[in-house]
Amino acid sequence: MSAAQIIEGILDAKVHLAEASELIAPMDNIDKLTDVLTTLKDAGIALSGVNILQPTLDEVFFALTGEGSKDKKEEN
Repeated sequence: MSAAQIIEGILDAKVHLAEASELIAPMDNIDKLTDVLTTLKDAGIALSGVNILQPTLDEVFFALTGEGSKDKKEEN
C-alpha cells in the first residue's frame, strides 16, 4: 500500500502529489495526524518531514461553495 493510499484511507480525502516526494491532503481533524504517522511507520514508509498549513481564504471559499473566487474566474 502506498503512502497516498494510507493517507486517503485514514483521512477520507483525496491526496494530491505536489512534487515527486510531496503529498498534500486536507485534514479536518488534526487528531487523525497521529493515526496517519503511526500507520505510515508501521508500513515501513519513512518521512522526510511533515507540514501543517492553514487553508487560504480561496481554498475555504471553494470548499464551501464548490466554485472559485470571482478573481480566479476572470483569469480564465
